[in-house]
Amino acid sequence: MKTYLRPTLFFIAVLLICLIITFPASQALRIAPKLPNSITLGEASGTLWDGELSAVRLNGIHLSPLRWSVHVVPLAFGRAQLSLEVPSQSTGIKGVFSHNLLGHTVVKDLSLRFPVSELTQPWIPRPFGASGELTGSVPYLLIDDQGIQEIDATLMWAQATFMTPEPLSLGGMRVELNSPKAHHVVGKITSDKQQLDVQLTLEITPETYTLSGFIKPVANSEISTQTINRILGRPNRNGEYRLQYKGSIEQLKAFL
Repeated sequence: MKTYLRPTLFFIAVLLICLIITFPASQALRIAPKLPNSITLGEASGTLWDGELSAVRLNGIHLSPLRWSVHVVPLAFGRAQLSLEVPSQSTGIKGVFSHNLLGHTVVKDLSLRFPVSELTQPWIPRPFGASGELTGSVPYLLIDDQGIQEIDATLMWAQATFMTPEPLSLGGMRVELNSPKAHHVVGKITSDKQQLDVQLTLEITPETYTLSGFIKPVANSEISTQTINRILGRPNRNGEYRLQYKGSIEQLKAFL
C-alpha cells in the first residue's frame, strides 16, 4: 500500500496544479465574491496563471487592459507572486507583487503613470480640481498589518496645476519617500522652482502624519499674490508661506 501512496499523492498534486494553471480566468471571475460598487471589472481572458482583464475601474481610475502572470517558483516557498502590467498610453502600471504566509505584501520594481485628474476627481469637488501627470518609480515597498514598514519611492508631478477654480500652475513637483526606520515614512517634497520654491517634509507613522516646511513664489512667478494669499494666508518677512500640519491617520482614512 505504501508503495503506491507516494506516486499517487504526487499525481494528485500535479493534476491540481495543471487544473489551476489551465483554469479559465473568465470562469474564476464568475464565481468570485461580489466586489464593492467602487470597483468594476471588464471581461476576463486567458487563465488564472496568465490572463488579462479588458478593463478595471477603481474609484474613477480607469485601467485598460490589466494583465497578470503568476510566478511558479515562489509558490514552493509559501509566497504568491505575480507580475502586473497596464500597457496604456495615459495610465500605465508595471511591477512585481507578492504576498507571503506572514501577511506581508511586497512590491518591487514598480513603475506607474496616471493623469492627476483621474486620481483627484473622486476626492475634490468641482469646480476645484487638479491636473498634470503623475509618474513614479518604486524599487521596493513592504506592507504589513501596521501599514507601510519600508519604502523606497520617487514620484514626479509634471505640469502640476490646481483649479481654485481658476488654474494655478505650480510647475513640476517631486516627492522622495523612504523609511529611516520601520513604520516611519519620510517624504521630501520639492519643486522645479519655475513658479514656486517648495521645501516640505511629510512624516507618516501608523498613528499620525505631519507636514511642515514652506512655499515661496520665485521671482517673476506667474502666480498672483492675491491668489496664493487666499489659499495659504499671509507670508512671513522672507516671503515664505510656512506650513505646519499634524493629524491622525484614522481621521485621514475617514476623509478618504
